Amino acid sequence: MAAPWDAFTKEDGSVVESCAVITVPANAVMNVIDGIADTNDGRMPAILTREDQEVWLHGTVEEAYACLTH
Repeated sequence: MAAPWDAFTKEDGSVVESCAVITVPANAVMNVIDGIADTNDGRMPAILTREDQEVWLHGTVEEAYACLTH
C-alpha cells in the first residue's frame, strides 16, 4: 500500500512515529464489496505494483505521485 511514514524527536527526547494510508477512488470490485456500486463514491487504499515500490520509496515526489495515477 502507498503510505507516507515519518518519525520525529520531541523536545523531551521521545520519538513520535506516524503514518497515513493514501486512498484512491474505489475500483469496480471494491465498490461492489462496499455495497455502493451504484454511486461509485467508494475509496480504497492505493496499492503499488512491484515495479512502483522502488520509485515510491526513492523517487521524486512527482514520480511517486505518478504511481498513484495508473
